[in-house]
Amino acid sequence: MHSFRSPAVAELFDQAAGFCHSEYPFLDREYSPGGYYPFTDFTLDIAAFLRIGDFDSIRELWSFITRNGDAEKFLLEKCLRVTVLPDLELAESTALEAKAIYLLSSRQSLYDTSINSVGLLSSRLLASRLASTSWVPPLRAREPLHQGASIEANVEDGPRIRARRVEKADEALQELLNPPPDAVQTAGQWLVQIPPISRLVIADYFARTWGEGRLRPELYYTERQYGCSVPWNLHFISYINCFQPPSDTTPLPHSVTKVNLQEALSHVGAEFKKSAKKDELEKLARQHEGLLASLIQRHAPEYVMPRNEWTEALERWTLRLRKLECVAAAILKAMGMQALRLR
Repeated sequence: MHSFRSPAVAELFDQAAGFCHSEYPFLDREYSPGGYYPFTDFTLDIAAFLRIGDFDSIRELWSFITRNGDAEKFLLEKCLRVTVLPDLELAESTALEAKAIYLLSSRQSLYDTSINSVGLLSSRLLASRLASTSWVPPLRAREPLHQGASIEANVEDGPRIRARRVEKADEALQELLNPPPDAVQTAGQWLVQIPPISRLVIADYFARTWGEGRLRPELYYTERQYGCSVPWNLHFISYINCFQPPSDTTPLPHSVTKVNLQEALSHVGAEFKKSAKKDELEKLARQHEGLLASLIQRHAPEYVMPRNEWTEALERWTLRLRKLECVAAAILKAMGMQALRLR
């Protein structure tokens, strides 16, 4: 039985019971405890503690998701003193989430030494928040923000790197100065309620052209080192209800094979030639109500379809997120520079 000094951390552990490591609270049981993989994304929890000035709860949670030696404690205290530049005039909730992302990304950098991966992820996490709001930078902040974004913009190697970075910064500022469509703003009101890692699961679905409609709640290595829980991601995505199970009209994933179709058709007594091609079997299966939908759910359970009322908004939101990554990177870089000056 674990005991906690902070009632808030104890409550957080009660919610985590059954999901995290039994002997090492708040760590992912799928990984070695020495890797310090948080079992989920704690960004919104940290932001909530920051809002009320509950630094003791942050320190206690930090003690479980780091080695908690002198270096880790020193890093945390510096992170707690860092602030988002007031000239940006971010909404309080957005500024708190930015600080929480900065804090947790700083923790991650202790254990994930992949080149640039932590920085790229942190900028995407914050961009998922910026893309969900209608924040317009004040006039006095636009030039330094553009300058920072043009430095941080991620572009492929090749000619005109500097010019292409400036172009990306131009696009990002233009995106911020033009309010997003009403549908995106409405979607954003829901998206800000779920952790940024869960938002990235949604963005990943719409950004991948090769995914065939597959939802990837596990994401990738770097996200898992930050804190990425499959059951919790699915829980939060289910909460905003933007996806639905496949129907009989859903395109057939490649993972559903010709043999799968033959077996399903035989089970319902449908007649077909053994030499029939896969597309012919698919056409026959669509004539049997519910057959194709159940087949997809059985052989491709991760396959989902966006609900009609969400599709256009989330496609546009994903594009907005990608445009704002360089702005998010500039904001976090400014926080990092501020931390370097702290003693």
